Amino acid sequence: MRAVIGVVGLAVALRVAAMLGYSTAVLNYYTGDAGRYARLAPFPSGYFTDSTAPSGYPMFLGGLRDAWAALPFTVAVQHALGVATGLLLYAAMRRLGAPRLVALVPAAVVLLSGDQIFLEHAILVEGLWSFLIAAGLYALVRGADGAPVNAWLALAGTLLVAAVVVRQVAFALPAIAVLWAAAVRGNGAGARARAGASVLVPAAVTLAVYLAAASGGGGHSGLGESTGWQLYGRVAQFADCSRFDPPHGTEFLCEDTPPARRQGPTWYLYGAGAPLVAHGRPGVAGPQDSRILGVFAHHAMAGQPWDYASAVLSDAVRYAELSGPNRPGSGADAAQMSWDSPGVFGGPEVATRGYAAARYRTRYSGVDESAPLADELGAYQDVMRLHGLLLIPLVALALWGAVVARGRARAGIVLFGSSAMTLYLVPPVVGLWDVRYGVPPGPLLVAAAALAVWSWAARRAPAAGGPDARPSNPRRRPMPRA
Repeated sequence: MRAVIGVVGLAVALRVAAMLGYSTAVLNYYTGDAGRYARLAPFPSGYFTDSTAPSGYPMFLGGLRDAWAALPFTVAVQHALGVATGLLLYAAMRRLGAPRLVALVPAAVVLLSGDQIFLEHAILVEGLWSFLIAAGLYALVRGADGAPVNAWLALAGTLLVAAVVVRQVAFALPAIAVLWAAAVRGNGAGARARAGASVLVPAAVTLAVYLAAASGGGGHSGLGESTGWQLYGRVAQFADCSRFDPPHGTEFLCEDTPPARRQGPTWYLYGAGAPLVAHGRPGVAGPQDSRILGVFAHHAMAGQPWDYASAVLSDAVRYAELSGPNRPGSGADAAQMSWDSPGVFGGPEVATRGYAAARYRTRYSGVDESAPLADELGAYQDVMRLHGLLLIPLVALALWGAVVARGRARAGIVLFGSSAMTLYLVPPVVGLWDVRYGVPPGPLLVAAAALAVWSWAARRAPAAGGPDARPSNPRRRPMPRA
């Protein structure tokens, strides 16, 4: 228990140091996204005004701003959610039977990661999103120990849909939760169906309420409305119209530039000189244009399946730092997601502290521009992060554990491992890679790998108590064996 208290204490101290030594107004990483989420000018101020992203995080920011408009207050809440995320992962691992030190491993990745603290400190979705995912998975694990129909499973469905409403790439997690809850109920088809429904029904109700709110406001839900636009950015780097028939009205998207010399998805969606911009369609395409772009993208994917698979794979392996230099406009790398030299997007004019601070001051008080600990926090981040090359053995361990582990450990490996891989792969499949997208799923993958190693070690030394050992709480019903 001392180790847990020590890690949590250090996590809190690191976040306090970040609060005292680095203003969010200086942290310009993805200023465009931050301004859009906070609804800063020139972005529209309403919640349901963005077709590219759901409104869960803007509503979260708006609620905090209504409570207290000081920017440090919002940042502090996000840091608190980061600590809670680590504790929830620890608690989920303990519910799966893992010893304290094993359970502490994925929690420590959240609590001590410089990348995690960096993203909590910015006005970006990752802090809230990671918390909702961890809370949903904890509730799912907790509910699997009880009756087939219980409040924990219902809470899991609600929380995981809330994660989708914050960032839509989590769309597969509620489905994973339904299947997992049904699978771990070993007492017949009826019990499995009730367990799955206990997750599914609250999830569906939560989603319906959100969609009704968006529709009632006459705005955008941000769920799937820009998928075609994003897919166009994915395929534009290889699309060859001589190998498929471009839909009517999209011929202007065809180009003769060799794929090796083309830029990445972000440039094709926003860049000056990109076909969309050159033909008077700059910025985000509306839902109608998105549908047309989606048809173009699907034609390109069907006509060039191997080129599409190659583009996805070349981005996916960048999480593990395996590919060569990325093409311009193809997502930010670790060097840009840094405390000491945060990447800035949108042109040189936004590189100044004053630009970001002036925008924040339109909606927040307490905006500061100082960063006395930038170098120290940057040096810490360079060392204390889940380095990409570690993902290779972690994935191997998770896959191995899913095959050879048994009982509670195997159930946990499947849950954490499938959730992590989904969150890793969806962005490059439907849009683009970015180093920040790999931060939230990292601790989940570590959790799966830690369970795999512990399960193997405990089976070799059963006297120490293993994943199939009886729970210490006699009132807690163990999960059925897989």
